[in-house]
Amino acid sequence: MRVLGRMGVKPQGGIPGQTGAYVLREGRLHTMPRGPVTLLTTDVLSLAGKLEVARLLAGLGRIDPEPLGSLSTREWLDTRLAREDSRALVAALVRVATYCADHTALSAQAAVKQLQAALAANVLYVDGGWSTLVDAVERLTREAGVRLELSTRVEAVVLQGARVEG
Repeated sequence: MRVLGRMGVKPQGGIPGQTGAYVLREGRLHTMPRGPVTLLTTDVLSLAGKLEVARLLAGLGRIDPEPLGSLSTREWLDTRLAREDSRALVAALVRVATYCADHTALSAQAAVKQLQAALAANVLYVDGGWSTLVDAVERLTREAGVRLELSTRVEAVVLQGARVEG
């Protein structure tokens, strides 16, 4: 948001509602856990699953995401959570926090960082979707005289002062 703001891009959107959130599992709606009370009362998780998720979420702020760069989110979930229902719920939280459903491609580092940020300050659902941000940045770069190379492999990014060279 800071980078977009400095560029003059101000995303419009809203924060997901604090009440009335549900999880669809096996054709049934279940209360989405939004805190300790709803985590204890939801029927989307077994008792063992509730305890496992509670432990993970309670310690999430103390997890250093830096060493997780080589792990996919799927691998991280598989190693951190023994229960399928726990993995499914945390995977849903990751989808909401990161806007990414491909947990095989998403690094655990990025997922944990975004989960930490989302739990601290929630997330912004962008009106019109992420493409509105991409379109705004593209327009600004073209106006600045930047030549965009689409579908081109990036070998490296070099930051030199205020300039980025690829």
